[in-house]
Amino acid sequence: MMRCVLWACVLVGCATAARAQTLAATDAEIAALRDRAVEAFNRGEMDSLASMMDRDVIITWPDAHVSRGVEAMGDHYRALLSGDRKMAESIRLAPRIEGSRIAGDAAVVYGTLDDTFVMSDGTEVKLNSHFTATLLREKGEWKIAQLHTSGNLFDNPLLKGAIGQIGWSSGVAGGSVGLLIGLFMGWTLGIRRAYRMMNPHNPPHP
Repeated sequence: MMRCVLWACVLVGCATAARAQTLAATDAEIAALRDRAVEAFNRGEMDSLASMMDRDVIITWPDAHVSRGVEAMGDHYRALLSGDRKMAESIRLAPRIEGSRIAGDAAVVYGTLDDTFVMSDGTEVKLNSHFTATLLREKGEWKIAQLHTSGNLFDNPLLKGAIGQIGWSSGVAGGSVGLLIGLFMGWTLGIRRAYRMMNPHNPPHP
């Protein structure tokens, strides 16, 4: 009986070790996919990036646009950096995977993008957006089937810049109104004083 228990423990230990090795190998494959995808994205090589995507990939972009398919992915990337909807001069990513959940030929990974935007005026904006990606293994090769990015809606450099601009504009507007009121009051008092000097026995009406 004891021998059977020992053999069972050995088999369980071997299975656990084998699973750990498999997960470690899968993590390494996913990290390699991330590195290749980031390099292609930062270089603007959409054809290369498309080869790492599932053909029907769904991407939710930082501007909340949702693209479906590799062609739409390339179209929106180019729209962000040129044309009427241009959002920035360049976008660079340096994502970190913080965790993953792997089940056979499917995996979900999540982490931070460490994304940097260079705006049209040359201003560099660094965000710390988060991402969640769904990966599928097709013919032994991992592909990105879904990618969702999300920034902090209530605390980010773009929002702070916009609020600062509004505050500055409000201050300027308030100062201008105050100056105009002061000038008007001074002008009115000056007229009343001059009238009194010229007509000491006939004061002006209030």
